[in-house]
Amino acid sequence: MKYWRAAQPLTTWGNGVTIRVVLFCVVLVGINTVSPQLRPEQTEQPNGMVSISTVADELGINKDYALRLAKQRAAELGITLHYGKRNALSLSREDADRLVNNYRPRPSTAATENNDLGRFTGFGYFYIIQLHPEDLPIRLKIGYTDSLDVRLSDHRTNAPTLKLLKSWSCKRTWEEAAKASITREDCRRIGGDRSEVFDGDVQEFLNRAEAFFALMPHPDIGTTNVEG
Repeated sequence: MKYWRAAQPLTTWGNGVTIRVVLFCVVLVGINTVSPQLRPEQTEQPNGMVSISTVADELGINKDYALRLAKQRAAELGITLHYGKRNALSLSREDADRLVNNYRPRPSTAATENNDLGRFTGFGYFYIIQLHPEDLPIRLKIGYTDSLDVRLSDHRTNAPTLKLLKSWSCKRTWEEAAKASITREDCRRIGGDRSEVFDGDVQEFLNRAEAFFALMPHPDIGTTNVEG
């Protein structure tokens, strides 16, 4: 705050003595009324941070479910939730990877005997599903799960008309190799770098998956063919 002082003659009385009064004017200049700490946060995503929308794409689920999942599993996985402008949630890349890699639908009583056998033998299931078989048949979701019934039920919250094309018995340690083999050509990833959703030819996806799993040992816990 700066003060400006000015003297100005107002009048002359009697013997010509000029009376002056001092006027003080207060001038408010250059004051920023908004503290830097209270300014709106930057709209750009901070370096190293991942939006919850990107996490949802990588998980192949909708944004609302990804938001609930992050909140529910934050303490369990040691994830820090970062809230930005308009309460938008984001995670560090490390925390996002932790959530993606540890994503498991919660077990339910609907799990089949095959699902239980898979957990005891160390095998789960690798699956290929069509998310929108009628409207967008080339939109495919691939991935690994310990419980096929629960995973399909979980995905139906976002894609109620999904169709299971096929599943194979699979060890979790094979998951990344299976994904790389099945998506190595003639397809396009939808979403972030870790997304399991692709656009591609359905039969070619199935052919590459069959070729991969034909080379791998597997127990007799069954495979699931195309749903009718």
